[in-house]
Amino acid sequence: MKNYIVNINNIPFTLKLQNGDHICAENILRVMPKQRLVIAGTCNDQPIVAKIFLNKNKGARHLQNEMRGITLLQKHNIPTPELYYLGQCADNRYHLIIFKHIQHATTLEEIWRNKTSLDGVTPTLFAIMRELATQHAYGILQHDLHLKNFLIREQIIYTLDGAQIGRMPTPLSKKQSLHAIGLFLSQLGVGIEYYQAMLYQHYAQLRGFLTKQKDFHQLFSQISMHNHSRWLQYQKKIFRTATDFLPIKQRSYQGMVDRHALSPALSGWLKDPESAFSNPSCLMLKKGRSSTVIKITFDRCDYVIKRYNIKNIFHYLRRALRETRASHTWRLSQKLKLCYIPVATPIAYIEKHFFGLRSTSYYVSAYLPETCNQAYCKAHPERITQMLSSLAACNITHDDLKMSNILINQQALPVLIDFDGAQEHTSQQHLQRDLKRSIKRFLKNFEPHSELFQIFENQFKRWF
Repeated sequence: MKNYIVNINNIPFTLKLQNGDHICAENILRVMPKQRLVIAGTCNDQPIVAKIFLNKNKGARHLQNEMRGITLLQKHNIPTPELYYLGQCADNRYHLIIFKHIQHATTLEEIWRNKTSLDGVTPTLFAIMRELATQHAYGILQHDLHLKNFLIREQIIYTLDGAQIGRMPTPLSKKQSLHAIGLFLSQLGVGIEYYQAMLYQHYAQLRGFLTKQKDFHQLFSQISMHNHSRWLQYQKKIFRTATDFLPIKQRSYQGMVDRHALSPALSGWLKDPESAFSNPSCLMLKKGRSSTVIKITFDRCDYVIKRYNIKNIFHYLRRALRETRASHTWRLSQKLKLCYIPVATPIAYIEKHFFGLRSTSYYVSAYLPETCNQAYCKAHPERITQMLSSLAACNITHDDLKMSNILINQQALPVLIDFDGAQEHTSQQHLQRDLKRSIKRFLKNFEPHSELFQIFENQFKRWF
C-alpha cells in the first residue's frame, strides 16, 4: 500500500477490515497524494467503492466530515450511494468508508465530455439544475461542486463526496446561489456563454428568483473568477501525482504521463525516448533542425511523438534554464482539455536534464489522421471561428495558424496542434494584439479577396 502512488502496477491489492472482511482494490478512481485514495473493487463478492484516508492523524476527522454530509443528504431524501462499511482497516493504519458500487452509472463529467451536441445533453443539465435548486432550497451547499460529483443512472441523479457538503441555516440567497451556480457552470468550459445563461435562467425560475441584467454580469464575473482559480489549481496537478497523471523520474529524464494511457509498450518508451526514432515501424512526418515528428503505434494505439531538438551549443545555452517546449505544449494542451476545447489528447512529455539544465524534450499526443482543408473551412466556417474564439477565451493565442496545424477529430471538429510557440496571456491588451496577429496569419491560408477569405474576414471583424 505504501508505494501505490509510485507504481500503478500495485493494483490490485487487498486490505483487511476490522470486522474481518477483505476488500480487493481493482481500479484506482481518484488519487490525492498523502490525503486519500478512492478505489473500485469488491468486498464479499459485492462491487464496492472505497474511500481510504491516508493521513493517519486526520483520518478520523475526514471520516466524520464524510458522514456528516451523507447524513444530511439522506435526511432530505437526496439520492447518494448506499453506505456499506465505516471504520478502520484491521491494523488501524487507515480510516475508510465503503459504499455499494452503483453499476452502469455515468458521471456528469463523462456525459459532458462525450456529448455530440448541446441539445443532446440539455435535458440532463436541466435535471441537474433542478437537483441543485432543490438542494439550495434545503440550505444544502456543495463547497467543491464539480461534474464528477454527480452520478447518473436511469434518470436518477446521485450526489457524491459528502465531505464537501455543508448546511446553511436558511435556503441559499440569490447572492449565494450566483456564487454556487457560477462555480458549477464554470466547469462546462468556455465559448458557451449563451448556454450557461440559459441554464442559470432555468435555475432562477425554479428558485423563484427574478433575473435582471446585472445578475448575468455577476454570473459571468463568478464564472471567470472560478475558471481562473480552477486553472491555477489544475496547473499544479498536471505536474504531480494525481488521479489522471503520473510523474516520470529517470536518472537523466523527467516528465509526466497520462495514467490512463499507460501500456507496456508506452512504459518501455518512457525509459528510452530515443528508441522510437530508430524503430522500423515509425513513420517520419517531419524532419527539421528544430524538431522531428514521427507517428508510431504502441499496443495498437497510434501516437505522434515530437522531439524538440537542440541545434547547437548556443541554442542549448538559451534554452537550458527555460521551460522546455514539450512542457509548455503539455501545459497548454491540458488547459484546453480542462476547458473542453477539442485537442489532440496529450499523452506524455519528457525532458532531458543534466545537473538541472534542460535540453532535448519530447511530447506525445494521440494521432489524428485528418487535416483541415479549404473544403472543410467552406462547409464549417463557424466551427473554425468557434475554436479560435474559445482559444482566446482561455487567454491563449496560437502563433502559427497554418492549415497543417489544424486537424479534424472523430466528431468532425477542428483541433489545433503545435503549441510550442503559443502564448498564454495575463493582459487583455497583449491578448488582443496577438489575436489580431494570429488572425492575420490564419487568413494567409486563403487567396486574398477569395470567397473563403471574405467569409472569415467578416467573421473576425465582429470580434474587434
